[in-house]
Amino acid sequence: MPEYVPLFTKIWSDTKFKKLSKEAKLLFLYLGWNPNINLLGIYEPDWEVTKVQTKLGDIKIPLTELINEKMIFYDEEHNLIFVKNHFKYQPKNSPLVKKGVIRELNQLNHLKFKNLFIQIYYDYIKDSLSELKKDEQKTN
Repeated sequence: MPEYVPLFTKIWSDTKFKKLSKEAKLLFLYLGWNPNINLLGIYEPDWEVTKVQTKLGDIKIPLTELINEKMIFYDEEHNLIFVKNHFKYQPKNSPLVKKGVIRELNQLNHLKFKNLFIQIYYDYIKDSLSELKKDEQKTN
């Protein structure tokens, strides 16, 4: 559980974010910046806690809106979300961050989200791909 996760102010001028409903904006902010988020932005949300903490009675409509805008990916069967741009806005200057990314990718059992993360952030992790577990670099 991170103690600090930066939220960049340029989110307010992001085209996709600006056109979201207020409920989808709130849900997006919660999903990307709550105590359960990890470095990758891939985790199992607790929807009951989400409803209580956001005071959103029904999250299905804003969740669908975020999925349709491809701001998050959701695997309902495994109750796993991937907040697509979460890692994009994380400080990456430290070699410890790269080690953390590789560690979390190696712990992640969801091959589709793992490969999607690698595809999106390939330029950042390409020199560390040899540190990934070999059987987990295959595509679904």
